[in-house]
Amino acid sequence: MKFEKVFLTLSLILIAVFSGLGILQSNYEFLTYAVIAFVVVLIIHFSDKHFSYPIYAKIGFLVWMFLHFSGGSFRYKGQSWYSLMILNLIPEPYLILKYDQVLHFFFYFLTAIFLFSVIKKYLNSKSKFPIWLLAVLAAMGIGALNEVMEFGAYVYYEETGVGTYINNALDLVFNFLGAMLGAFVAIKKSKK
Repeated sequence: MKFEKVFLTLSLILIAVFSGLGILQSNYEFLTYAVIAFVVVLIIHFSDKHFSYPIYAKIGFLVWMFLHFSGGSFRYKGQSWYSLMILNLIPEPYLILKYDQVLHFFFYFLTAIFLFSVIKKYLNSKSKFPIWLLAVLAAMGIGALNEVMEFGAYVYYEETGVGTYINNALDLVFNFLGAMLGAFVAIKKSKK
């Protein structure tokens, strides 16, 4: 079986399992995110033939999706995983390094790799810097759209784990850092 089919099958299984868990937990906010993940999976699956996304990015996306859904579905000491502090590097009010921040970094790391494949197809440049820059900026645009959707969840649902303005700003910072590293990795891997 080609990896494209494996990717689609595993993605749909993850979405189905965690959607079922969301229904059992009455976690409708995460059901919204499951629908968004489903759309993203379809976009990746159907555009893969055209852009030849790296397998490592698709594996990374599966890992991220599992961690993302786990973060909203599971609790530790009464807190969702998304609220957990992994390393207390910077205290209040910034609370760095949380599970949420690590997943933002990881997702936009992957996003930049996917976008690098798209941009490389259309931008004929001997220099990789313009492709790197466009991948980072495009990932940041997707990150801003994600924050708009999180704000919508915050407004629509009575209780969310979205957080404060500082959380929003830190999400954007970790998106940016992940996107820069992801685009850099994509450049290095594309040279091989």
